[in-house]
Amino acid sequence: MKREFRGGEFIQESRVRDLLVQLCEAVAHLKQHRIVHRDIKADNVMLQSAPGAAGGVERLVLIDFGQCLDCGLYQLDGFRLPLLVPQSRGGAPGFLAPEVMTPQPGPRTVINFEKNDDW
Repeated sequence: MKREFRGGEFIQESRVRDLLVQLCEAVAHLKQHRIVHRDIKADNVMLQSAPGAAGGVERLVLIDFGQCLDCGLYQLDGFRLPLLVPQSRGGAPGFLAPEVMTPQPGPRTVINFEKNDDW
């Protein structure tokens, strides 16, 4: 996409819409399986051309699950992670939702990751 922009071409609105729909579907799929990616940013979104597809059909692929949180594995209440002591909140701080970044550690503090990937 950067090459196209540098070459003076603009990205068609329909293409952007299709890719955003795919990204939202990926986030919804993760949430359905109680997984929070925690590091969604441009660097972790790849475009793949569908082999043999006419019209340059693209598929969006979300990558780099190194910071993801599997809420089912840790038996969390929803998407809520207790924050008793200072700890990494996962991912790049500039891309984390405000409700993830603002809580201070304490005995009754939790970080709610439910809307983080939507952010």
